[in-house]
Parts: sequence; C-alpha cells; structure tokens
Amino acid sequence: MKKNVFTLVIVFILALFVFNPSPSKANEINEMPKYYDELDREIKPYTQEEYLEKTKLVFERFLASESVSSNNMLSNLYPKYFEDFGSASFSNFVWVRSGKTYKNPLYISIERLNRTTGLAIYVYDSANTYQGKAVFPKYGSIWHSLDVDYLPRGKSYKFKLVSESGELAKVSKGEIGYNN
Repeated sequence: MKKNVFTLVIVFILALFVFNPSPSKANEINEMPKYYDELDREIKPYTQEEYLEKTKLVFERFLASESVSSNNMLSNLYPKYFEDFGSASFSNFVWVRSGKTYKNPLYISIERLNRTTGLAIYVYDSANTYQGKAVFPKYGSIWHSLDVDYLPRGKSYKFKLVSESGELAKVSKGEIGYNN
C-alpha cells in the first residue's frame, strides 16, 4: 500500500513539472522583439502590456467592420490598406516587396518556419536612411508582429528582413498594414 501511495505521489509531482510550463518558457512565448533606433541603441517604444495588446489587435483585424468602429484602440490601429508578401529563405537579407515604400505603416507581421537566431526587420525611410530595427526572440511564437506606429507619421518606410546571425531564415508569409 505504501509503495502504491509513494508511486502516485511521484507521478503527481512529475505531472506538475511536465504539464506546468516553467515561468521562463511562458515568458519566451510572450517576449516582445527588441527595438533599436538609428544608432542601434535599444529603445522601448511600448511596454510589454501595450505590445501584447497591439499584437492581439493585429490578430483581430478580421473582425466585422462594426466591431472595428466600436473599439477605439482597434480603429486607431486598424490600417486602411494591407499588403501580403510571400515566402523567403535567406541567410543575409531580403527586402520586403523588393524595397517598396509604405506611407504611415502601422505594423509588419511575419510567420517564420524555423527558429533563427537574430531574425530582424530593419526599417529605412524613402531616402534609404536607416531608421532602426527590431530583433525577434529565437523562441516563442512562430508568428511575429512588429508594431511600427511609433515612427514619425506622414513618411514612407521600407523594410528589410535580416538574418543577423547568418543562419538560414525561412519565412512562409507576411503582411504590412499601412495608411496611405
């Protein structure tokens, strides 16, 4: 009897560790990208909560139009235009839509196929001047949204996907939301 109880206790304790993710793994899933300015100094344009809310709203962009107009934060983030871009594999960089510029971009989202270290999006203005970058965490979600509504409005920007580590990065698709 004691052996059965002891075995059950051990199984229960092991189950707690297996089915309860560690705090570090849970944090990796919600880890936001690191943002850098034009001098590659780390900046924090959003708090963790703001970033998670913005990312959630990007997911909800397929809501009915009446839901969009009733949610003030969503209507402010809901772009007038969307442009999809396809898959890419690169170990250096690739321009999104061959370097096309987008006026007043709100976000760029990507779905990656592998866990590349140093997957980043570089931002350039229409004069080809580097404006900064965001580097995504290696772990966590395979879908990432980079909110860029902190950039000055009234300007056009283009985006470059970069593998800073030189590892082969594979992206299945992406989307840019912008207001012309």
